Amino acid sequence: MDFVRGSNVSNNAEIVAINLPMWLTKPFIKKALQDENDEDAQVMAGIVKKLKKFRMMTLSNNDREKNMLILEDYHKFLKKNKFEELLVINSEGEDLD
Repeated sequence: MDFVRGSNVSNNAEIVAINLPMWLTKPFIKKALQDENDEDAQVMAGIVKKLKKFRMMTLSNNDREKNMLILEDYHKFLKKNKFEELLVINSEGEDLD
């Protein structure tokens, strides 16, 4: 998590990043995308077949301003390394983008 700078993280923040092996990840993703009537699910299933690595990151931070700084650094990191964000889930009705 090279993109996370200490100055952007509040004292009560919790950040977890996990690299998952694809042989373990793909079956769960494929099962979630089995709906043949859902066009988006079919497109996602095609993308999943091409995945080489899977990293899951969670961020829990009560400081909205610092959250925005972390997200900005994260997007710069993705662009620099030519990565793509596959999925973003914001909980508790928050929209941070």
